[in-house]
Amino acid sequence: MVFNFNAVEVNPPPRDGATGEPPTLGVGLYNIACRLNHSCQPNCCWYATEDGARLVRTLVPVAEGEQLTIDYEMERYDIKPVPERQDNFALSWEFCCACPRCASFGDDTRKVACTNGSCELGHHLVHQPTEEDVAVLTPCLLCGTHPSETTTHW
Repeated sequence: MVFNFNAVEVNPPPRDGATGEPPTLGVGLYNIACRLNHSCQPNCCWYATEDGARLVRTLVPVAEGEQLTIDYEMERYDIKPVPERQDNFALSWEFCCACPRCASFGDDTRKVACTNGSCELGHHLVHQPTEEDVAVLTPCLLCGTHPSETTTHW
């Protein structure tokens, strides 16, 4: 089970100017890198070097003691709404993602221009935790305007 859930393909980047399929070195189980937890808003990324080593790099400053996280799907689901991302993780990885991005109120993949006519740059986020729930708009992230009753629900 450890191998099934934690092993990763080792696909180093092709050499500059190389054409065709990128090289593959098989599948690897890395003692530290394969223990990193998932987040849809990760603070790290990882990649394979030409010799198959797995390198982890931070994407943002990380405080001492803060958990290091990577995106298990490597950007395939970044623009999908929360329910789709969570369905994918439930099927592929057998867990429900509760990262800060998925747990926040509002879905950053679906934005609506602010309903306040004088707020040109603001936007509301769609909040719909499950497909069965009615979608609602959050207050504008810039000016704080609450959407009107006619635009609150669709």
